[in-house]
Amino acid sequence: GEPLDAEQVLAISRLPARDVLFGQLVGVVASPITGVVRTLNALIAGLASQLGQIAEQRGGEEPPAGAAGGPDIETPDQDAEPPQPAASPDAPAEGAAGEADSPSNDEETTT
Repeated sequence: GEPLDAEQVLAISRLPARDVLFGQLVGVVASPITGVVRTLNALIAGLASQLGQIAEQRGGEEPPAGAAGGPDIETPDQDAEPPQPAASPDAPAEGAAGEADSPSNDEETTT
């Protein structure tokens, strides 16, 4: 409610426009957030780079069990024999007719 003198009017005239002041305020408020985002982006990029280098060093090897973050699933051993079905009461005893016709894998055949 008081009248302004010449110096006060001159100081007000030097202020930026209202839109420019709002832009500056938003920039000051957003600056810390921008820094956090840039830092997180750099960390993620560094992690991706490290993982890429590890993958190149392995040269196509399969990742260790559980490395993909999924559950550990046992894979059957290819060299292991498949489980034998339980003998039914009607089936002949083991070593009777079925195995007598063919040599076993453990025995050597002579020619």
